[in-house]
Amino acid sequence: MQKASQAKEVADDPTAPLKVKLWMDKQAYRQGEKIKIYLQGNKPFYARVLYRDVQGGTVQLLPNPYRASAHFNAGTIYEIPSGNDRFDLEVSPPFGVESIIVYASTKELGAIETHAEGSVYRVTTRSQDMGEKVRGVKITGRQDKASTAEFCEEAQSIRTGP
Repeated sequence: MQKASQAKEVADDPTAPLKVKLWMDKQAYRQGEKIKIYLQGNKPFYARVLYRDVQGGTVQLLPNPYRASAHFNAGTIYEIPSGNDRFDLEVSPPFGVESIIVYASTKELGAIETHAEGSVYRVTTRSQDMGEKVRGVKITGRQDKASTAEFCEEAQSIRTGP
């Protein structure tokens, strides 16, 4: 984690386009081990963090029913799960290649279809429609000055096994 926090390309340039770094404590996990996810952005951002299992099912880890905020500060390393999260990511069958996906923007993200499933949200939006829906326009009150939203999408694969 210390090495990642010292990476100059992410944490030190808030004038660059939005960049969110995503990583795990390792790339391969065995049954019973717990996965830890980390993310850090170069400027304040909103994010949706998804976990796609080997069978293609997707759950939204953040925001979740117990950690509703989707806003993250620049330069801060965030750990998932942590804080108010009421879940662990413990490896269990079926095994294979799974993914962590982060959709991030400098403005609030568009809506996707989800429903509460315990401590996370089950995503019912089709995978192929996800990027378009997340980048969708949200109608909000007027602001004094208009600005363009920046968008970043990051994904990491992990391998699970017995």
